[in-house]
Amino acid sequence: LIHHRLNNGLEQTLANRCIFLVENEQHKFGVIDSRGKQIVPFEYSSLKRQEFVWIAEKEGKKSLLLVEGTSTGIEDFTSLKGINGYPGSNVLIICKGERCGLIDRKGNWRIEQKYKHITQHLEFYHVYGDDGFACYTSAFHAFVPPHQKVMGRYRDVYYYYGKGKAAVKKLDGSYLIAPTEDSVAFVGFTPGNNAVFGKRQGNYWKFINDKGITYPVNRVEAFKSLSRENLTLTYGGKTYVGTLYQDKILIADDLPISEISLLGQGIYAIRQNGKYGTIQLYPDYEKGYKRYYPSTLDTIYPVKFQYNSLFMAAENGKMGMLDLFGKVVLGFEYDAFRSEYTNAPFTTGVYLRKEAVWYYYSQKTYSLTRVNDDMQALLEKSEAHHEVDSNLKKLRTIRK
Repeated sequence: LIHHRLNNGLEQTLANRCIFLVENEQHKFGVIDSRGKQIVPFEYSSLKRQEFVWIAEKEGKKSLLLVEGTSTGIEDFTSLKGINGYPGSNVLIICKGERCGLIDRKGNWRIEQKYKHITQHLEFYHVYGDDGFACYTSAFHAFVPPHQKVMGRYRDVYYYYGKGKAAVKKLDGSYLIAPTEDSVAFVGFTPGNNAVFGKRQGNYWKFINDKGITYPVNRVEAFKSLSRENLTLTYGGKTYVGTLYQDKILIADDLPISEISLLGQGIYAIRQNGKYGTIQLYPDYEKGYKRYYPSTLDTIYPVKFQYNSLFMAAENGKMGMLDLFGKVVLGFEYDAFRSEYTNAPFTTGVYLRKEAVWYYYSQKTYSLTRVNDDMQALLEKSEAHHEVDSNLKKLRTIRK
């Protein structure tokens, strides 16, 4: 005998009673309760309890029975599981191949069996299928209508857009941005952790946070999020950097740029008039940003150092090394450089050529030394054949 005591909250007809899974002399399985009453007839070759249903097998076919023995009518399925993979839920995910739906404790379909993914987020169910995203309440009412290309939740609001209209909707059912044919997008967060959204009206974007505060910016043609609080905005044919606040976007309108990328620690490489420099964006009303290196660099090379915040750059045709805060570590007097490890995410040193002589800069010891003759020959051969990072293991062995 295998017995299971039912959890509180199951059908009241079986509450506080034990039920027993029994195999009879004909090797058929059924279920009886503690009073000897038959709950599930002895006609199944297999019975397996999962949550509030029995997985019953008869003549090679599977079906689902409720725990009190009532048939759900569900026979065509390949798997079932609790919501988010956890037991003890009031619903079950029933899948046929890649198509999944949701049933309740009475065996009723509450979400149609057509979605690839179903998850629960607090009091809401998120679903995703071939036709996009949707969101249902705990009472299985459509909170975010189906067919959405994008759907996201940020604190107490949902934003979505797709087939039909786009909107930003509060959990109480009211709208921060009412359904419209225009686009909506998540922008970022203020220092106070308020979510900010954008709404495109015609050719321009408007911005509003989750407290309903509209930002006083006009004729923004495009924007791009850089981090939680920083973004770029394009208006008047020029692009500027900006920072989100509770009631405004602080825009560095004296800093038009054509490119921007993160170097590290909140410091960005920017391009102005064909030249590169570095700035840090501040969450500060007065400062806005701080320039660490003026826009005089020819280029900035994507070399990531492991221990320090350094980068390689070129100015007036010569190469050198800077730290993130604008300090010149190696002056602009080198003609070429080679990263020690190219295939690794970080490097611990670089080789630099000044005229015909190669040097090695160690990030661990902060020292620059001339390489030996064997290393010099290998670096010259590598450069001559444009094999920038070939024989790296051999080069490192010789250096040691």
